Amino acid sequence: MKTEEIREYLESKRDPRNGDFLSKLLPGIDRKRILGVCMPEMRKLAKRIASEGDLSFLRIKPKTIEEETLQGLVISLEKDYDRCIERLEKWLPYCDNWASCDSCRPKVFEKHHEELKGKISEWIHSPAVYTVRFGIEMMMCHFLKEDYDPSFPEEVSKINRSEYYIQMMTAWYFAEAIVSHYEDVLPYLKDRKLPEEIIRMTIQKACDSFRIPPERKAALKSLRRKAV
Repeated sequence: MKTEEIREYLESKRDPRNGDFLSKLLPGIDRKRILGVCMPEMRKLAKRIASEGDLSFLRIKPKTIEEETLQGLVISLEKDYDRCIERLEKWLPYCDNWASCDSCRPKVFEKHHEELKGKISEWIHSPAVYTVRFGIEMMMCHFLKEDYDPSFPEEVSKINRSEYYIQMMTAWYFAEAIVSHYEDVLPYLKDRKLPEEIIRMTIQKACDSFRIPPERKAALKSLRRKAV
């Protein structure tokens, strides 16, 4: 599909009510940039674009949140690792909101963990907020299971950034790490190796999880009381 066709399609799926809802979740984003297209429509369109092979749409600077998110979704479907990275490097500087950032989860990364570790280290040291967030998210998605290493939470803990959306992703990472690596991660909270705000957010997210047993939630809550 050509860019104008894609824009016309997105416009035809505009939903003002959903746009108003999304606007509340994306403070700082101009409401005029939000069409309110639902995610199932976006994913369906991304698959169509990827299957047709005309990816000229990826070369434009996105005007709306939907275009930005759609580009990330198309990139997520790329099956070649090097091409995926090349497209990500061009897209990430445009990414300016958590919703677009979090919707981009390339499937090809599952088979390229060795190469991915190096890219994540680059991303989490970027000056760009959502590039850092994306890097932490990829660490969370790909390195909390069979390829986990205790050095990974240590690396994430050293990201010294005050931006809310980086701190929230850091908290999400540690909350997920608590599920499967409780003994490794607990000292980051107990010994105050993280900023107090991130500790508070981590404990809250962990206590909201159904995968953490009650006794561990109680232990985490006791740490939250100490943080106040």
